Amino acid sequence: MLVIVLTGAIGSGKSAVAAILAELGLPVVDADEVGRELVAPGSALLSKITERFGEGILLLDGALDRKALGRLVFSNQRAREELEALMHPAIGVEIAARIEHAKASGSEAIIIEVPLYARNPAAYPNDGVVVVEAPAEVRIARLRHGRGMSREEALARMASQPLPEEIRPLANWVIDNSNSRADLRESVNSLLGSLGVGIR
Repeated sequence: MLVIVLTGAIGSGKSAVAAILAELGLPVVDADEVGRELVAPGSALLSKITERFGEGILLLDGALDRKALGRLVFSNQRAREELEALMHPAIGVEIAARIEHAKASGSEAIIIEVPLYARNPAAYPNDGVVVVEAPAEVRIARLRHGRGMSREEALARMASQPLPEEIRPLANWVIDNSNSRADLRESVNSLLGSLGVGIR
């Protein structure tokens, strides 16, 4: 079974590619979603994060206040690295378990969507990396319309994450997501042909 990492700069459309792959029958694991599950109220990981960053990152019901944590780590590289050092190993263990489950179920491939893969490639062993790309202005428009960011917020978020020129060298395959959904689907079908993976 192939383990394929799906990544790309923010706003490139990784989730759109992941959705098409899932529609075609491939198991898809979203590393961010796994991370959210692992910091559920009362979890061991949330306790470790709270110990490091303080009770101010919790809501009244004990859930993680993502905005509060984001404010602490967004512009503080050391704090961000410390958070990632807590998150990545735990996420890696859970993803490994899901890979084993997919293998046992007979899947030809599993897709692991990892937005920040470029920061820690060693944490996600794989058989190949798919990078989704789109021009900067297209990504800015998606962040503004899809996530309600101002242009300035979009630019700041883009600058805080791995840049396309850092991500592209990691690619075994590149998908251009600057055009229509139909074009994107065609590119995904071509990718599966390159991988030798059948479409259900």
